[in-house]
Amino acid sequence: MKLPKQDSVLIERAYALFDEFYTALTPFRNKCADNEEFWKANHWHDVAKKEADEPRPVTPVLFSTLESLLADIMDNYPEAHIFADQAGDDRLAKALSKAVQNILKKRNYRKTYREKVRAALKKGVSVQEVFWDPTLSGGLGDINVRAWDIKNFLFDPINENIQDGRAAFKFGFFHEDWFRKHYPAALNRMKADGYVNSYFSEMQNSDEDTHMVMEYWYKTTDVEGRDRVHMAKLAGGILLEKSEQDRPEGMYMHGQYPFIVEPLYRLEGLPIGLGIIDVLKNLQQYADKLDQIILKNTLMSGKLKMLVNKNADVDEDAMLDWSKEVVTASRIDDGAVRWFQAAPLNPYVMAHMNSKLAAIKEESGQNQFVRGDAAKGVTAASAILALQSAGSKRSRMIIDQMYDGFSELVTMMVSLIAENYNEARMLRLEDGGNVWNMPFSGDMLMHAYDEKDMPILKDGKKVPRYFEYDVTIAVEKQTPYQTLYLNELALTLLKSGMIDHSEALAMMNFDGKEKISAMVSSRKAQQGEKLVQEKKKVIQ
Repeated sequence: MKLPKQDSVLIERAYALFDEFYTALTPFRNKCADNEEFWKANHWHDVAKKEADEPRPVTPVLFSTLESLLADIMDNYPEAHIFADQAGDDRLAKALSKAVQNILKKRNYRKTYREKVRAALKKGVSVQEVFWDPTLSGGLGDINVRAWDIKNFLFDPINENIQDGRAAFKFGFFHEDWFRKHYPAALNRMKADGYVNSYFSEMQNSDEDTHMVMEYWYKTTDVEGRDRVHMAKLAGGILLEKSEQDRPEGMYMHGQYPFIVEPLYRLEGLPIGLGIIDVLKNLQQYADKLDQIILKNTLMSGKLKMLVNKNADVDEDAMLDWSKEVVTASRIDDGAVRWFQAAPLNPYVMAHMNSKLAAIKEESGQNQFVRGDAAKGVTAASAILALQSAGSKRSRMIIDQMYDGFSELVTMMVSLIAENYNEARMLRLEDGGNVWNMPFSGDMLMHAYDEKDMPILKDGKKVPRYFEYDVTIAVEKQTPYQTLYLNELALTLLKSGMIDHSEALAMMNFDGKEKISAMVSSRKAQQGEKLVQEKKKVIQ
């Protein structure tokens, strides 16, 4: 790739801001590294050993609690539904909903969503990048979404919202072979910059064969006061790419940094927050320390010691060697040798450790009902769902937060569709059992189209329009207990006569429902046709 004209002012500003942000966020990155060790059940990683063989027990309650909370959130995996604000745009809104759903399905977004939720639970914040990828769809291009590790992302620490910051940085480390393939003209001109690929931020000398590549995202303002977002890619003090040179109007029409940063428990004035590990880490450490005390006492209790009277002149080596049948001594009585072992700990120690482990589950909202440990004797789906709902308030709050971030992602996707879907793409739509194909392009969101999906012209020009919409988030698939509860409710209402069979079927949720619904509709249509024929015969 041909290098752009080197801009010394831009390069100097990029590295100056990078150093400033990198230094300011050092404590946060160190905290993330510590939390990562805890998630890997390496709870003693920063504790020096007092004895060479001291036990270091780990009870991974914090790990299992975090993963259980993740499972709750994934049970409520979101699905976007877009509704038009203006009458007559419902068909377009349905097509846009389908387009967004198709994109996320093709990108395997469920995996990305899982990664970003786990990152938020572990580190207190997640980062996603929403960008246009020209290599997708056979070169036609399409939207891509990926989770990005917060340790390789920098934001302006003086702003709560990253969109208000002076810049945003995404960076990574690449071997010289990568540069030979992508930027061969830059390799010989690059210089060592002192950055290393590490969780920790001390700027040591990097390996000779590895260089940091940064994406420097910054904004400018046009004459109308609108933000224009640009990207410059740099490595080793060399400018590799500069979007402002090729696209002065900005990388994206929405004028925002293409990143969604979601804190879990937001820290005031910052776009980052606390994670589950931050909140419950001390409880886990206390439990591990108590476990260590108990284990030490157990090991000591398993060993017998003996007190030997010096005046007894006992052969100590023979005493310790159980293969010898004879032990000599000058005096043999109860006072010559006395066996003893460590006294057992107070039962309160064990109870206190168990209380700490239980506190982790309770304080995280992952109690026995939510984790599925207390369903014994409770068989009704409604009762199980009630018990789980009562214990999952924290999960529901986090799920609502994740939906806010998902809504922001969908809004950014809609903007990219309007900007980049220049050629019509066929969408398969379904409504009430009716299926049809519809050509869809981003131009439909910016200009008026008729019912035949043709642009409306005025004086030979397309009529501009502004498509206003709302994003509603629904659960893609209900949990098994929710499904059982709704099915039980539908049958109860049917038995009471409050609804008919068709309405009960519409309420229910089970595999193969669409096929059954189609069969019922076909049967009703046949019955209706039969009644019409019989009426005709009566009239005749």
